[in-house]
Amino acid sequence: MSLGALRAVEDDDAPQFSTLRVLAHPVRLRILSTLTGRTLSTAEIAREIGVTQVRASYHVRQLTSAGLVRVAEDRQARGRGERRYTCATERFDQISDDPEARPLLYRALVDELLRRSCTDSGSGSRTLADAELWVCPHLWTDVVARVTEALDDLHRGARPPGSPGAVPVSATVAMFRQELDEP
Repeated sequence: MSLGALRAVEDDDAPQFSTLRVLAHPVRLRILSTLTGRTLSTAEIAREIGVTQVRASYHVRQLTSAGLVRVAEDRQARGRGERRYTCATERFDQISDDPEARPLLYRALVDELLRRSCTDSGSGSRTLADAELWVCPHLWTDVVARVTEALDDLHRGARPPGSPGAVPVSATVAMFRQELDEP
C-alpha cells in the first residue's frame, strides 16, 4: 500500500493496520510531536498544526487505538467535558515492527523532516550525518544506546511551545542494522 493509499483510508477501519501503519501519516506524526511534553485537547491540536478539529479528532482516535496517544485528563471546559491527550511513546523503536509498513513510516518521517527543514533558523548548533558503515557489534550497541539516551534527554526536557528560555528544535534519527543481500 502506498503512502497516498494509506492517507485515503478515512474510516474507522484503521485499527486493522499495524501500529506503524497508523503512525505512517504526516498529520499523525505532527500530532505526536505536538503532544511531546504537554497535554492538549483536539481543538488545541487542530489550532497548533493547522487542521480542522474533525480531522484532528479522527487522527487522535487512530493514534489512541494504536496506543501511541493516551488520555491524560478529562476536565470541564466552557461547561462541557473536554479530553486532553498526551504522547504515550517518545521513540518509534518501542513500536512493534511490520516490514510492509516500515517504508511508509520512513516516507512519512522524510516528509516531516522536509517540512521542518524549511523552518531551520540557520543559527545555533546542529548536526547532520549520513553513513552506511561496517562496525563491530559492541560499538554499534554502544552508539545506539548513547543516541537513545540523548533522545530520551530531549523528550524529558521538552517544554510547552513559547516557554520562557526554551527554543524550538527538531530531531529525527533513524539508525538500523542492515541485512546482507544474499547473492
